[in-house]
Parts: sequence; structure tokens; C-alpha cells
Amino acid sequence: MRKSAKTSIALILLAATVFGGTLSLGYTAQPSELYSLVVLVENDKILLNPYSAIPVNPEKHPQTNFNMTIAFIKFLISKEGQNLIADFRKDGESLFIPFSNNFTLAESLGFSNQKQEFKWYNSQTAFNVVNQSEPFFLTTTTSTYESGLLDSLIPVFEREFNVAVYTISVGTGQAIEIAKRGDADVVLVHSRELEEAFVREGYGTHRVGVMYNDFVIIGPGNDPAEIKNVPNATEAFRKIGEAGAEGKALFISRADKSGTHLLEMKIWSQLSIQPSTPQHAWYLEAGASMATVLRMSNEKQAYTLVDRGTWLSKKKELSTPVLEGLFNAVKLIGSFNPEVFSITLLSLGVSGIAVLLGAVVGVPLGTLLGWRSFRGKKPIVNLVNIFSRNIVNTFMGLPPILVGLVVYLTLSASGPLGPLELLYTPTAMILAQLIMAIPIIAGITMSAVGSVDKAIREKALSLGATERQTMLIVLREARTGILTAMVAAFGAAISEVGGIMIVGGNIRWHTRVLTTAILYETELGDFGLAIALGVVLLSLAFAVNLILTYLQLKGVKR
Repeated sequence: MRKSAKTSIALILLAATVFGGTLSLGYTAQPSELYSLVVLVENDKILLNPYSAIPVNPEKHPQTNFNMTIAFIKFLISKEGQNLIADFRKDGESLFIPFSNNFTLAESLGFSNQKQEFKWYNSQTAFNVVNQSEPFFLTTTTSTYESGLLDSLIPVFEREFNVAVYTISVGTGQAIEIAKRGDADVVLVHSRELEEAFVREGYGTHRVGVMYNDFVIIGPGNDPAEIKNVPNATEAFRKIGEAGAEGKALFISRADKSGTHLLEMKIWSQLSIQPSTPQHAWYLEAGASMATVLRMSNEKQAYTLVDRGTWLSKKKELSTPVLEGLFNAVKLIGSFNPEVFSITLLSLGVSGIAVLLGAVVGVPLGTLLGWRSFRGKKPIVNLVNIFSRNIVNTFMGLPPILVGLVVYLTLSASGPLGPLELLYTPTAMILAQLIMAIPIIAGITMSAVGSVDKAIREKALSLGATERQTMLIVLREARTGILTAMVAAFGAAISEVGGIMIVGGNIRWHTRVLTTAILYETELGDFGLAIALGVVLLSLAFAVNLILTYLQLKGVKR
């Protein structure tokens, strides 16, 4: 069966390659004339950006993998980990600077017990006997992930400890909130105020400095607010605000309670400016990751605040012609890229299982509701039928994002099913899609059974068939509609993004599926992979609709 699944995926990828190649024939990869952003303000003390690691307190959340957390943080601050951070560069430039044994600098940046923390971690050995099969969850700010730093650090740690690290990349504020609910083992973030509150409230045990970089203010090369070479970031923000009020400039904020956003708001506050109001049309709140805000700033030629690590890792992508992504997509599909293959396989598995389980519930439920249409015309029966059908029809339009929220709250460590530890797993994603699939299958099955000619039922009964035998005859007549229900449910499931993003966490190699990967890679500016996955998803949609059309035509002929 696994071989058959791989063969099917291979055929889909082959078709997608042909499709993508056909599209690419109509384009050339000539670079377009794009505006470019430049660094305008830097090297201000207020812009220094330290990162800390904090274990989640096992007294608050006993299910956390505390010993592995200690092992992970010890690795980060070890000579090996610090050297990996120091060696991580883009175009020869360092993105992050490790603290190493520079305790004086660490203390000046808010880590008053740095020397003692280093000593304590280096003395720990309990993790040598931990159960490495337990899941280990890291929640971290987007800059460590989007810059590519974690791709250099985590594989080394995983090999040394034979453990899988599940990384959830969000803004600092959200990362800490996830940890507060007990849905993570360790946080790697960059907001001193939030970190200290996290420890003070008992959710984290202690914080240790790992590394630092700094923020820079970037903007269009023509610099309409004239902030280049101003003495500090605060003055630069003042001039941006004045230019914005005059309609000369725009500023884009992450507006996501990330460390970047919190620093930005701190600077505005020092100026007694509250930009997040309707009258400040020059201030745009994105509510998005740093990579997304960079792309938006480039498109809108706006100013923004960005950490240097993300800027150095993403600035070249801002001037890369989007059409180049199409050619990269063809290469990825044509070479049967392992990540594309893995994402496609997981997508098919999650949606396929959800639909099959949905059919087990939805088909009998839809059959029962459809069968009632054959019953008598008593008012009470009609009322029950109308009410039941209305409920099913309502749930057929159930918003996926709402389903994801409900499942998340149920499976969260602080929720009723938290002890099962299903959150951020394919099982949680299947559950979310199952909830969405059941009403679709039930609703279409109900219509299919209810539309069977009543004369067929009456004839079967007149020939001596039992109620059960008659129902089977009706189901046989409605089989095309039932298959249509399953195909339609699969199409809805595999194209859904909101619900599974919430409950799956979009963890690379573990819970990343086609739709969540397309969304995330687009945010990162990796259009090649995003387009490749989009072509695969489009090919799957074509295949699903082809089957649906065939079944409908077959039903008409019959």
C-alpha cells in the first residue's frame, strides 16, 4: 500500500512538473526593476537585541521534558553551540554574536546572573538518562528560524542526543503564551520585559543569555523622512512620524507582540506618540512575521524596524524577480525534492484518514437523515427533519479557523485532553479535519439518499423486502452521491489551512502540509518552494475534481 501511495505521488509530481514547465515557457527570468531598501539607522544602544533561553517550569507543567530542556540550553551555551552561532554567516557577515564567556557584556544587557547560570548548566548531567523518545518542543521568535540559524544548531543537537526537536516559530509574545499553557518545553526569545515576567510569574525557571545582535531601521533609498545619519533611533522615529503626517512616508509595524514590535512601541512611547490610531494613516499594522513585513516594506517603500539577522538573511530575496520562483519550482518538482515529497505525502495521509473516518460517521448519519424523508408527513416528523437538516447544513459551512481554535483549546496542555499530548501532531490535524469532513459527507449523503425516487422504496417493500433490505437498495441507488460526498470532503480537507495551522503548528518535517507550507514559504519569500507546492496542490485539486466530474456524469447516465 505504501508503494502504491508513493507511486501515486510520483505521478502527481510528474504531472505538476509538466504543468509548471508549460507555464514557464511563457516567461523569461529577466529581473524586474524593483526598489530596494537600505539600512538608514544603526548602532544605537537602545537597538541592542539579546536572546535568552528559558526552561518551562515543571512545577507548573509536570508533563514538560525538563531534563532534555536542560540538555538543550547547555548545548546552546557550550563551546560547541556558541561556535556554531558565531560561524553562522550570510555573505561573510555574522547574524548573531554569542555571549560565550563575556559575562560583563551579558550583565550589561540584563543577565545579572549570567556567570552563575553558566556554572549551573555546566554542572548538570541528569539529561544523560532521559527518555529520548519523548517529544521535545521549542517555541522561538521568528528571527532565529527565518534567518536559518536553527537549521545550523538543531540538527547537531538532534544527532548528539538522538531526539527530535519540534520547533514552533512565532513572535516572542506568542511563544511565551504557548509556553505558559504548557505546550512547549523551552523558549528562545528576545524581550527582556516579557522574559522576566514569565519567570517572575512562575512559568519559567530562570533565563540565561545565549547571544545577541541588534536592530536596524531600514527604509527606501530616497529616504523621504531624511533619517539617515540621525544620532539615535528615537530621533529617527520622530522624523518618520512627522513625514508620515505630511503624507511623505509610511511605517510598517509587525504588530504581533513580538520582541521587535515591543521595542518599536517602547520607542514610540518615549516620543509620546500612539501611532496605532485611525488618524495615523501612515502607520500600517501587519500582524505578521518579520520576513513578511520586509516584503511589504519593499513593495510599499516603507520604513520598518528589523533585527539584523533577519535583514542580512532576507535582503537579497527582496530584489529577486518573482518569476525566478517558477523555474526553481520546476526544478524542485522535477528532481522529486524530498521536502516536497514529504509534505505531499503527509497532506494526503492526514486528509485521507480524516475523510475515511468521516465517512464512517457521516455516511450513516446522512443516510439516517435522508431516510427520514421517506417517512410519513406528520408535523412532528417534518419538524424534526427540518431541524436536523438545518444543523447539518450549518455545520457544512463550519469555519476551519473556528474548528482549529476549539481543537487547540481541547488538546492544549491546560485543556481537558492535554494529558494525551496530541497537540502539534498529525493526529491533532486529522481530528480537526475530521470535524470538518463529517458534516460535508453527512450533508451530501443526506441529499443523495433523499433524492432517490420514492417509487424504488415502495416497490421494494411491496415485493416483501424488509426495512433494512430496502435501505440497502436505496443506498445502492445513492452510491454515486455518497462517493461524491467523500471526494468533496477530501477536496475541502486538503485545501484547508487555518485549522491545521493552529493545531499542527506547521512544524517542518512533522506537521507541515501543502497549504501551511505554501503560506509559510510565501511569507519567507521562498517563492520557488511555494510555487512548487502550489502546483502540486493544484494538480491534486484537478485530480479530485476530475473524479467528482466523472462520478456526476456516471450518475446522470445511470
